[in-house]
Amino acid sequence: MCGIAGAWLRESPSESRLVSLAARMLDAIAHRGPDDGGYAVGPDFFLGNRRLSIFDLSPAGNQPFFSEDGHIWLVLNGEIYNHYEIRRELEADFAFRSSTDTEVLLRAYQKWGMACLSRFVGMFAFALWDGRTGQMVLCRDRLGIKPLYYCDDGRAFYFASEIKALLAAGLAPRLDRGVMKDYLATGLYDHTDRTFFDGIRQVKQGHYITVTDGAARETCYWNLAERLALAPAASDDAQEAYWTTLDDSVRLRMRADVPCAVMLSGGLDSSALAVLAEPHARRPPLNVMTFRHHEARYDEGPWADLVAQGKNWVSQSVFVTEEQVATEFDRLLWHQEEPFGGVASFADSLLAAKARAILNGQYHVSCDDVAAVALPIFRHRLVPNFAAQSEGVTSDDITKKILAAIPKDAKLE
Repeated sequence: MCGIAGAWLRESPSESRLVSLAARMLDAIAHRGPDDGGYAVGPDFFLGNRRLSIFDLSPAGNQPFFSEDGHIWLVLNGEIYNHYEIRRELEADFAFRSSTDTEVLLRAYQKWGMACLSRFVGMFAFALWDGRTGQMVLCRDRLGIKPLYYCDDGRAFYFASEIKALLAAGLAPRLDRGVMKDYLATGLYDHTDRTFFDGIRQVKQGHYITVTDGAARETCYWNLAERLALAPAASDDAQEAYWTTLDDSVRLRMRADVPCAVMLSGGLDSSALAVLAEPHARRPPLNVMTFRHHEARYDEGPWADLVAQGKNWVSQSVFVTEEQVATEFDRLLWHQEEPFGGVASFADSLLAAKARAILNGQYHVSCDDVAAVALPIFRHRLVPNFAAQSEGVTSDDITKKILAAIPKDAKLE
């Protein structure tokens, strides 16, 4: 996990103001990159990065990256899993200065422009400045695994890996009542580019945004629905093709210059990943990590132990108690910023603190512990026979009283 941030100011700011802005925004996400922090300042913009080293642990991997002529600047959060293969295509045209996937992305953009996206296998969010066209580009991976938020307050265009970096730039944290309304009424979240913070949006999955003179234009480069429509019909060899594809995906994701661990719950997904990851581990034995709980219904330990039985794996465990959840809840909310998936997200955060690179069998999108608990309580306890009473009732009716209690100028502080 790295972090990126930047801004493009419409006025003519002093260099000291840009440096101060860069420092504030990057300090807000320093936890995302403990290994290095760097930024570059232009006439009226900056790009910055907080680095967690996965490939090329030397200073040669520090960001931002620049083209030799200084026209293209790049910061990246994430990984291009197939960067070795793409690098081989590019070595005839460029002299590489590092062994990072960040430099591969830079060179790929120099050679193919935004068409380079079709070649990448990975999870990524990046920002680049192209001085040849006077454009800033923000891009997010196909499924939106890596976060990327932005805001335009009329004076400047800001972007960052986390919302708190935008707030550090001086943006007022105001509640988006429409997003909150949808969430309270239906449980939907992360289904649009809007966030729970009014005026702050996220780059959509499979999209990139081109910013010119402060005006942003959105482009879709990959669409899941279109891909599914083009998918071939099921065949007799579908099972073998699926397993081959999954194994290759795990092989690519186990690439790193640091040890990789696997989160193991004992379920089908994580168990399959752990078994597939073992032969691809660069530094055996395989390290697996498990969530344990004193209540049997929550404890994943017995199932994980069953999968690991007889295997030369190193197991690490995190025991989570109700007291820990209570005392650490504010910290988790601070990191998550928006609604998240439940207590499992808390366990994942504790496990993630024990490793630099982790393969996880599931993908968590934004959801909220508080509201995830509050909405079922609202439905089934505060409003008895909710299903019957809500028949024919609109979401406006359901949330009217709740929203009335939220001041129109409510701030998230």
